[in-house]
Amino acid sequence: MTEHKTRNGFEHVSEPVRRVIESIPKPKVPDDAPKVHPKLGEASERYVYTDEAGAALVTVNRYDNSDNSDKSFSKKEFRPFCHYCQKWHAPTSRPLYRLDALAKYAGPVVLVEGEKCADALNEIGILATTAFGGCNGVSKTDFAPLRGRDVIIWPDFDEAGDKYAHSAALSLAKVGARSIGLVPLAPLAKGTQSGFPLAKGNGSANPLANVYRETLPKGWDAADAIYVDSYIAKDIFELLNAALPFKETVPLNEPETQQHSPIDIFAEPLNQNEEPWPEPDMSVLNPRRKPPEFPIELFGPFWSKWILAKGEGCSAPVDYVGMSLLSLLSGLIGCSRFVSPWGEWSEPPILWIALVGSPSSGKSPALESVLGIARKIEQDGAHAVKDELRQYEAELLAAQCLRQDWEKQVKEATKLGYPVPPIPENAQEPTKPERPRIMASDTTPEALARLLACQPKGLLITRDELAGWLGSFNRYSGGQGGDRAFWLEAYGGRPYVIDRARNGGEAVTVPNLSASIIGGIQPDKLQSLLLSGDDDGLTARILFCWPDPVPLERPERVPESHEAETALRWLNGLSLIPDGSGGLSHGLVTLTDEAADLFQAWRKEHGANQPEGAIASWWGKMPGVCLRLALCFEYLWQSSTTRQENFAVSYAAIEAATVMVQHYLKPMAERAYGDAALSKVERDTVTLAKWIVKIKAERINTRKIQRTANLAGMRKAIEIREAIEVLEEARWLRSDSQRAGGDNGRRTGDYEVNPSALV
Repeated sequence: MTEHKTRNGFEHVSEPVRRVIESIPKPKVPDDAPKVHPKLGEASERYVYTDEAGAALVTVNRYDNSDNSDKSFSKKEFRPFCHYCQKWHAPTSRPLYRLDALAKYAGPVVLVEGEKCADALNEIGILATTAFGGCNGVSKTDFAPLRGRDVIIWPDFDEAGDKYAHSAALSLAKVGARSIGLVPLAPLAKGTQSGFPLAKGNGSANPLANVYRETLPKGWDAADAIYVDSYIAKDIFELLNAALPFKETVPLNEPETQQHSPIDIFAEPLNQNEEPWPEPDMSVLNPRRKPPEFPIELFGPFWSKWILAKGEGCSAPVDYVGMSLLSLLSGLIGCSRFVSPWGEWSEPPILWIALVGSPSSGKSPALESVLGIARKIEQDGAHAVKDELRQYEAELLAAQCLRQDWEKQVKEATKLGYPVPPIPENAQEPTKPERPRIMASDTTPEALARLLACQPKGLLITRDELAGWLGSFNRYSGGQGGDRAFWLEAYGGRPYVIDRARNGGEAVTVPNLSASIIGGIQPDKLQSLLLSGDDDGLTARILFCWPDPVPLERPERVPESHEAETALRWLNGLSLIPDGSGGLSHGLVTLTDEAADLFQAWRKEHGANQPEGAIASWWGKMPGVCLRLALCFEYLWQSSTTRQENFAVSYAAIEAATVMVQHYLKPMAERAYGDAALSKVERDTVTLAKWIVKIKAERINTRKIQRTANLAGMRKAIEIREAIEVLEEARWLRSDSQRAGGDNGRRTGDYEVNPSALV
């Protein structure tokens, strides 16, 4: 088919161009995008904004009133989910839609108003893009990818569309678009052809029929042209080729005969005051996120039922029971097994877990329901060692007798000047057998080191209140920070030596300094005990569990106690492995090739989404935690099925660990860190929103806030503007700026406040 070039650069029904556009697949919604909004429910449509390589940046979700329980908004609502920060939030600089397609095709582009319109044009082989957020989102959109491109703007046929076109034309001119045209939906200036639309779907040779704007329904757009009026590609191409440079057009609300220069047209503000206010997002006042649902299905069929039954039995959230089980599991395996993804990188299954909740929230009963089995295993071990202790007493007495005889021989030989006889082998005191231990509680680092010297697999440290554990730091070390350093070492499960004068000159050698930790803590103590002071990495090692309380109900399930005890005894029976030189070492569990590939892919994505603020250090520990969890899941599943060890972590175990980290532990950490986990912009937004509510402001001004409001941490104009942008997104504010001193002045920075935000 012959190509027909026009002054706007569009090919007239060019099949090669259509094939190029159609060969670029529409991005799929990523797995990490939430399927349900906490307030608006399930989205009716989802649109993925990508970078040039096709990686998801933002998913814009549309919610229709008829599909949601929240009836406070009218017609439709849009909510962006940022994949970079994993929050319901629009990035400060917004991308254009279909950047992947823009990067692969250098021809002219249609800028429409809305993703549905862009998809409609792309489906018929015409490259189209949009800026999300409508006319209010244009100023926040990065139009740089359209530098040097021919762009035709096709807005919706209404006043908001007129504003969208004006703002977009200015932005395109600013970034250096090669040409900017507007589709002639409105009556045009004198001396030009009149408005549109085409004759329906017939590829008319005279598409610009003399039809004025009143023949078009309000809001008519590109999607209506294709899906409702059945325009074919040829019609659309003729419409686009009839687009006029924006300097020749007149806004919808101007008389047909009035003439303007380009600057006059696009600088003139539009009246927004007639638009009704949407419902504001009041969550900006309290950004602490709600607890995620506990992924109980990751524990497998047997353990999932067991956790549910235990939770019902002690009237506690299943979160507390499941995390307590993971903690016990990490202690039972201990340093008998390390997991290695590749090379020299290896991790023990050690986990530090904080059960967060107010008094009587069920923390202690849930923990005790799990640890009760461990205490029974310990008691059985204590009975088993009784015979060994009796034998030890006999051997000790014999050694003491032999030593007394040898000492007499030494004295006699010394007196007569004879050579001193060596001490008999049996005169050495035997090693006292230690009672096998799984857990310990209140202990100093020195006492724990001596205990661990006889417990090579390590121990689970349990504290009903972690505040007591944290408050005991440096109680006996003069406040020099030695205790914190000791506990940081205990997270790694490596060899450790204590060589201090108070030990009588004797060094205490710990083959594996391994201590898993679990305990409860009240929410009001999180900030003071965990999130204050220098970031030495201690808090970053803690996994938080802070569910909502559950109602007190009579239990209906009965846990399989015998089967659970058998499984946990099998895990406790895992032992260190001879290293070939007379010592013992951990068994190394490796990832399968498929599991290693999945872990690396998740690790790269996780690293690319590094947050700012106090939570950044915690975030950096998660790849190691992911490996530890995968090892725990693998052995937990084996304990309830085959009980056959295969020294390999499967794809399923890595997948379960990544889900646990991504969809449970990360949200819980953000909940626990609270304000400390917020970015600077988020904290400033809370400050500004609370100030607006406090003074009941009906209007605000950017420069007045900077000069007189004296808001903590918000001294710079850019900090105030960024917070205002977020409040605009949350439907708290809308711009009401005029140009000070006429057309040549700068914007006044005025914003109206949504009255519903002040209630």
